[in-house]
Amino acid sequence: MAVTCTSQPGAGFPVGQTTVTCTATDSLSRTASCSFSVTIRETPRISKTSFMAFGDSITNGVKSDPIAAGDLQFWVRPFSLGDSHSYPFKLNTLLKSRYAVQTLTVVNRGVGGEVASDILSPSDRIAGEERFRTEMQTYRPEIVLLMEGTNDLYFGDDAALRYGIAALDRMISEAQSQSARVFLATIPPQRSGRFSDRTRVAPQIPGFNNEVRSLAARRGLTVVDIYSAINTNLNLYIGDDDLHPTEAGFAKIAETFYDALRANLEVSQGTTAARSKR
Repeated sequence: MAVTCTSQPGAGFPVGQTTVTCTATDSLSRTASCSFSVTIRETPRISKTSFMAFGDSITNGVKSDPIAAGDLQFWVRPFSLGDSHSYPFKLNTLLKSRYAVQTLTVVNRGVGGEVASDILSPSDRIAGEERFRTEMQTYRPEIVLLMEGTNDLYFGDDAALRYGIAALDRMISEAQSQSARVFLATIPPQRSGRFSDRTRVAPQIPGFNNEVRSLAARRGLTVVDIYSAINTNLNLYIGDDDLHPTEAGFAKIAETFYDALRANLEVSQGTTAARSKR
């Protein structure tokens, strides 16, 4: 008896579903056929595997508790600290879950209270643009997730905005000089109405983020729009200090970075993913 199939031994199957039909012919030329499907799922891979998240307390993982329904009191519960709250920690979990066959690292280099600009930095602190080069040389990331400038806006004038954007620009140049690709993020919104400094800063954030988007366009960078993602549900994602994310907020930030990385860095392994054997 002779058996022939539409997929010959050793032939490759493409990613997706392929129907194979086999026909048996006996010595009297009688035939019988059957069909079955072969499904090939591609193992996801990403083109870069080392990431450094750089920024201030929002990167570091300072978590604020959510506002209870109808609770707009003028008191704030204690902050929670810890890397497990941070978006880099949550992002690392997402990436490792999808790209399980690869070894990935996401380093959290967020520092609470940091301003991006050296001009605006208090004398007893190191500005983000000063710290950045050392962190790059220490960790040598392939990808930099850069989200900073929130604290620069507390100085409250157009000069502060310009200094913050200029500092981001210099960090981008430093990253590119070390062959790293930058994903530049807008900064999250803040809630107005309860604290005077938040009420003063919140209206500045959209203008700052417009400059972030313009900077990314000039430098050919991917923008990760954290502001828009968080602003979809401010009371869910920003806690009762009106500034720092909640646990859900950090998860949303991680998901937004994850979507950008996946869209820009995930690679196809080609159409042939398996070979038939008989």
